[in-house]
Amino acid sequence: MDYENLKCPVCEEKFKKGDDIVVCPECGTPHHRQCYESMGKCFFEDKHSNDFSYSEDYCQTEENETETETHNDDAVECPRCKAKNPKDSFYCGKCGFPLGINTNQNNQQQAANFYNPLDPMAGVNPEYKLSDDVTAGEASKFAQKSTQYFSRVFYNIKEFGRGRFNFCAFLFSGGYLLYRKMYKIGTVLTVVMGLLLVASAYFNIAYNVSYDFVTEYSKIAESTTAYSYNDMLMFYQQAFFKLDTIQQVLLILDIICSVVNFALKIIIGVKANRWYFNHTVKEISKIKKSGTVSVQEAIETKGGVNFALALSLMIAYIVISYLPGFIA
Repeated sequence: MDYENLKCPVCEEKFKKGDDIVVCPECGTPHHRQCYESMGKCFFEDKHSNDFSYSEDYCQTEENETETETHNDDAVECPRCKAKNPKDSFYCGKCGFPLGINTNQNNQQQAANFYNPLDPMAGVNPEYKLSDDVTAGEASKFAQKSTQYFSRVFYNIKEFGRGRFNFCAFLFSGGYLLYRKMYKIGTVLTVVMGLLLVASAYFNIAYNVSYDFVTEYSKIAESTTAYSYNDMLMFYQQAFFKLDTIQQVLLILDIICSVVNFALKIIIGVKANRWYFNHTVKEISKIKKSGTVSVQEAIETKGGVNFALALSLMIAYIVISYLPGFIA
């Protein structure tokens, strides 16, 4: 049988000459080999018990569909998820993407990044499944703040496996995680980074490590009017060896604390959105399995943010960071 110009039931793309086609031995339905292997079964396996025949049923459907498309172009393809929508649709019925935005260009990257500032879901269908029992609409209610941002981020994580760098998490680190009620990981990282800050503050308050080093460097640098990069390195080295042994050790530890702290901030910035995605799905699933009567109310109560805790941590961070300067 010639399958050219008929459609693969999985990807809905028409077969072309030279395509690698696999035919179901039960009903005779043709598939692209790659599509068949991705499903691991025939697309119409659930109809096999009803004596379904591709040649009698599906072929006729294709002929009618082709004729309909020829005389009435009533389908609009979503550039994001490829779903077919009625011609007069403004938004995709599957993913919520606006169909009037660059539909002809079929630009998937633009589709993934697009959002309407007036739409709290940023174009994402509230019924879109983030997991088997959690929808994008429920995740939005859980987040409460910045729902447009998280709707797009969660969609991209689920659909494309692609996260996004969170600058707020990078700047406020563990405090941001606690603000978003991720108490376990937020507490661990806040304690670790807090200890690094306290250690650095202690080195500078008790031993004037940074102050003495900068003072020595300034004295050496002032003796030369013009110097190169290599001269600067030499000045750093001379200033370092003018410190006593304890100060030298503590200066190295101070630098290590700063580097580790900065590395943790980058890691948190990279991972925060994915952590929050997993946290959101896990908490909503737990609420639904708990058997509570008012699921939506429980989601809103469990979600949201803890502003008071975040503000307290921010004040503590500022105090610890600037205390050595005030004392010196």
